[in-house]
Amino acid sequence: MHMGLLALGLLCFLQPIGRIAADTKHDLVANPWGFLAGATSAWTDTFTFGQLQNQAYGYLFPHGLFFALTDPLPDWIAQRLWWWLVLGVGYSGMLLLLRRLGIVGPFAALAALLYALSPRSLSTLTTISSETWPIMLAPWVLWPLIPARLRLGNIAASILAVAAMGAVNATATLAACVPAGLLLAWRLLFDTLQPLHRRFSQLLLWSVGCILVSLWWIIPLLILGTYASPFTDFIENATVTTRWLNLAEILRGTTSWSPFVDAERQAGRLLVNNPVMIITTLLVATLGLIGLGKGVTNNRATSGDHDGSSDSAGPRKELPLKSYWWVLFGFGLILLGGASSVTEFLDGPGAALRNIHKFDLLIRLPLMVGFATLGASIYATTPSQRRRDQSDDQEADQLSLRSRTHRNVGGPASSPSSLTTEPRETAGQRKVGTTARHTTRLHGFHVRLVTKARQVTSWLTGQLTSQVVAEPVVDRRKAVATIGIVLVALAAMAPAWSARLLPLGSYKEVPEYWQQAADYLNDNAGDTRTLILPKSSFARQTWGWTRDEPAQPLLDVPWAVRDAIPLVDPETIRGLDGMSQYPTVDNLRRHGIGSVIIRHDLANDRSLYSAERLFPGYPTKRFGEVEIVMLKEGRATFSPADTNSRTSSTLPSPSATASQTPSATAGKSSDISPTDDSPAPAPTTTAPESPATVPTTDMYLVDESAITTVAGGGESLAFLPDGTYRLVDKNADIVTDTPLLAARNYGTVDSVTAPLAGEYEATDVHNPIMDYPSVGPRTKVEVEGAIITASSSASDATSFNGANPARSVTAAVDGDQQTAWYPRPGRQNGEWLEIHTPGGGMVENPVVEVTLFSSRAAAKTPRVEITIVSNQSHFSTFVTAGKPTKIPVPGGATNAVRLTLGASGSPVGVAEFSLAGVPLKRTVTVPSTSPRAKEFIFNQVFANTAGLQRQFFLAQPRQLTVQLSSCVQKLVVDGDTFECGDLVRLKPGWHDISTKARVVWLKAQGFNSQGATNNPLPDRVEPAAHNRLVVTNRSANSGLRGYVGDTALEPTIVNAGIQAFVVPAGVAGEFRLEFAGDQPFRRGLLLGGGVGLVTVVGCLIGVGRRYANSGRRHAKHINAAEQSMQNRQTSHTDSAPVALGGKLVATGVVAAGLTATVGWLALVVGLGCFAITRLTLFSPRMLLVAGMGMAIMWLPRAPWPAVNYAGDSLLLTIACTIAVWGMLLSGQGQSSN
Repeated sequence: MHMGLLALGLLCFLQPIGRIAADTKHDLVANPWGFLAGATSAWTDTFTFGQLQNQAYGYLFPHGLFFALTDPLPDWIAQRLWWWLVLGVGYSGMLLLLRRLGIVGPFAALAALLYALSPRSLSTLTTISSETWPIMLAPWVLWPLIPARLRLGNIAASILAVAAMGAVNATATLAACVPAGLLLAWRLLFDTLQPLHRRFSQLLLWSVGCILVSLWWIIPLLILGTYASPFTDFIENATVTTRWLNLAEILRGTTSWSPFVDAERQAGRLLVNNPVMIITTLLVATLGLIGLGKGVTNNRATSGDHDGSSDSAGPRKELPLKSYWWVLFGFGLILLGGASSVTEFLDGPGAALRNIHKFDLLIRLPLMVGFATLGASIYATTPSQRRRDQSDDQEADQLSLRSRTHRNVGGPASSPSSLTTEPRETAGQRKVGTTARHTTRLHGFHVRLVTKARQVTSWLTGQLTSQVVAEPVVDRRKAVATIGIVLVALAAMAPAWSARLLPLGSYKEVPEYWQQAADYLNDNAGDTRTLILPKSSFARQTWGWTRDEPAQPLLDVPWAVRDAIPLVDPETIRGLDGMSQYPTVDNLRRHGIGSVIIRHDLANDRSLYSAERLFPGYPTKRFGEVEIVMLKEGRATFSPADTNSRTSSTLPSPSATASQTPSATAGKSSDISPTDDSPAPAPTTTAPESPATVPTTDMYLVDESAITTVAGGGESLAFLPDGTYRLVDKNADIVTDTPLLAARNYGTVDSVTAPLAGEYEATDVHNPIMDYPSVGPRTKVEVEGAIITASSSASDATSFNGANPARSVTAAVDGDQQTAWYPRPGRQNGEWLEIHTPGGGMVENPVVEVTLFSSRAAAKTPRVEITIVSNQSHFSTFVTAGKPTKIPVPGGATNAVRLTLGASGSPVGVAEFSLAGVPLKRTVTVPSTSPRAKEFIFNQVFANTAGLQRQFFLAQPRQLTVQLSSCVQKLVVDGDTFECGDLVRLKPGWHDISTKARVVWLKAQGFNSQGATNNPLPDRVEPAAHNRLVVTNRSANSGLRGYVGDTALEPTIVNAGIQAFVVPAGVAGEFRLEFAGDQPFRRGLLLGGGVGLVTVVGCLIGVGRRYANSGRRHAKHINAAEQSMQNRQTSHTDSAPVALGGKLVATGVVAAGLTATVGWLALVVGLGCFAITRLTLFSPRMLLVAGMGMAIMWLPRAPWPAVNYAGDSLLLTIACTIAVWGMLLSGQGQSSN
């Protein structure tokens, strides 16, 4: 064991020296004590707009405590020590488990190493070790429960391991407890050595104990679940997490989905697509299946009291609890393989189990037991080994006889199974007994020394006589097999010893300028909130990837950032999009933002943000690659007396649109600087004479009756002047075209499709909710006439490198030659567009008109082969990009025509596609829900379609003033062209607009669009004759409570999902904000911790008494004669009917697992395998090897992300199914227990 632990430590410290990995939480290495202090509160005001802390309390023990204690050490050393601890716990626990099963020797150690360094461990150890830790503790939970006769000490030892898991990830903790729970349930059904009531009480006691030691995190988890925002709807969906759970990947252990979609985890990525790693991991799985079916070991069987530390060998025996290992394997197949068929459940009530790969240990544990069993049988069944075993048995018999003689003289029996009953020592015998025990120890040491010497001599003699004796020829064959197994195992662990455990983006330290910037804000921005720009899914800087914001552990003042998973109200997330993509001083101040960090060290950042371009004239401080803008010290954007102005330099303008085309960068909001245009001039107003007062606090008191209503999403507030607004779904004063009916890739912060006609068009997004919910009505595409569909689109949310809304299907029928539909990046040949006539009507002599588009220069305009398909007929021709081409449709009258693109040297899109005589129109239409609306706002900021086209409705005639974000552009309204400041007279009805500008304002003359005035919240709220609102500038949460004096206030929501409270007329006093769940959270933490601590102490006492009372019958080198007697008395072997029942149940569970993974075809394959083994000379093991051999040859030829990924192949699935059936059938002729 010691050598294995040293080897794991060496592997950890072999990783690049001095490099820090983004493992789990950045705070653990940057500020562990501060992080743990904050984890004792349920709600924090420091993080984005105030939010619940997502299971931060789970780090209190042991993860966070370890890093807090090692805080004086260099961060990289603390990480290496933690990883060493994690791997060491998994290795030692697995080794103890195998020894309990009677499997000892070098192959047990090798199997333990393979478990600790399994593919999933290699993928998660250095990136999210909080998930690895419970899995490494799983063997520690299981091995105390292996003995045939369980005592309280065994149950207590298992519960102690559960207590050590912590609660960073509750699902992983649950997964680690499943094997032990299944074992106790299995024993309840099939263990005949103990009465039923005792077996039931053991299961009940273990379950209650696990709950008690986990109460300290279960209670807070339940409390947080009451108030948490529905963030599980906006993360990875079950379709993604189960996408690669085919039988081949399950068997070899690559069940984590992250390495398949992202290259950050180097080790995981290597395991996914490197042919050598695929072969070796499949070989390890093959050996595990063989051993699991073989189920025979030459080492001693499990006893009720033995600790499994001896290396003595005995007769060949059935692997203890073999049927249980089959059941565990079968349940693993059911959970992992069957997950893809219950994605709706995993995306709904079972969202906590969505990352089902955490149950990979249900497969890994049995396979590693099988691997160790096979290796031990090979190692221990050679003729020379048998001779050594016989010699060892003789020595053991002699030692047993002498030891028993000494014990009868000087002490109690070492085992309750001894044939004689020894009297208790008296006081007068103690000295004699002590002397006898010392004599026994010395004698035993001498005998063991002599025995080892004889073993070495025997081995040397065998080597020297190997040319004469015939038997060593067999030894050499076994040696070759042994060497081969060892090499395969070492190759499967290659990412560890090749120093590739660290993820991409490891770093040496956080640059000093981040600390300087944080210190400045801590000193100067304590009364406001700081926004970090640009937004980013994760913090990936040019100097390293911290995943969490580098400022997070450094800032003591409130801050906000738009990242991949904001734990706030969905409307607030939309508001963050507006603040990040179109940052205006008015909108930031409205939400309590008084300072801004603009970072210039983000990797692959194309935003071109800078303090000078975004906030000219405001005080700026620069620290290295970080700029800080203090908005609270600058001038307000609008004067209260001049709310019609759009001239503020802080109102971002669109990028230059003179050359906007559907190029590679069109449509990507992150590519466009918000101030590339010159600001629009004010048509009818002048600049204010004096600056408006800027509030210095982040809470406001406003007049409720003065609030302006907006039909839109939280992002629309970026286009409005100062003040407080309320978002509504109808009867609004201001109508916007937000939110769009679009689909979003939640893994990014800006991959949003173009507007859709319906959710059915977003075939690539499988989340139950396609986009963040909003109060506002959805603006969507209205389809008139024919319907057009596509094989894919570059506008798809999951497109490589993000969605490009300018290349949607709508672009192929919008009448604009400069916009075009493109298929998803990386595809073209074979991608298609298809037109279906309205109602399925037939078109005689159909003709299509096609215009292709290419962004390449005219001199290099490509000619592309296209194919027109109709009625199973096709016609191919070459078309020059940019030239409209009419093509007769083959096959006669039709109601559907498909255009298929061919290959070309550069990407080509379809600018226009129509079927002569068939109307086809797709118009982005704003819902008509507000007949009294006085202002309309349209934009293409959040879905840049390279051209803004909208249709909207007027319930009454209006004279609207035109304002554009860039007055260089023109606005076309119902075919007439207008410029900034022009007056448009419109009649009631539907109207169409189009422009290249990013934002359009159409406002009725005389309408004041400013929201309710934001007055700083005073220390004391004075009584008033009307209702007022306290705007907290905290994200709305059902747990927030507002009070003025002793009066509880009614909650409401304003702005972008911001919590506010109604102050009734006449109410006065000091306002205070509380979180209702904070006190129950802390009480639950303390109560659960106290109960858990008492339970742990009780378990420690139980374990101590067990080993204290057992005396030297648990000694490390118990003699073979006593062991044989104990085996006869406490063996797991049951009666034949019980054993047969256990085997049938186990076989049924594995068969159910195969059916869940493969389908009913698995049963057909099983019947075929059974027939082959009965009617031919093929043995089950031959089928196993043949099936896995096919997988080994197939999967490495087309690993992910190959277009023809072999994991989706039916033949590969059948091959792996044959292998599993071979494992089952190979064990049918052996006795089971």
